[in-house]
Amino acid sequence: MTKKKVACEVEVQMLHDALKRFSGNVSATAKEFGMTPRAVHQKLKKHHIEAAIYRNK
Repeated sequence: MTKKKVACEVEVQMLHDALKRFSGNVSATAKEFGMTPRAVHQKLKKHHIEAAIYRNK
């Protein structure tokens, strides 16, 4: 496995974990990582992750 693939998998796992912790709140996830919500949205799109599935209904 390449370093790039490992880094990508770690990033995906971190996004999933943060979204679970913050109930799908992208702004809180962004704050956790020191990023803008827009940057988080771009990463979610890149990895085909829907924040909405983590939101409480």
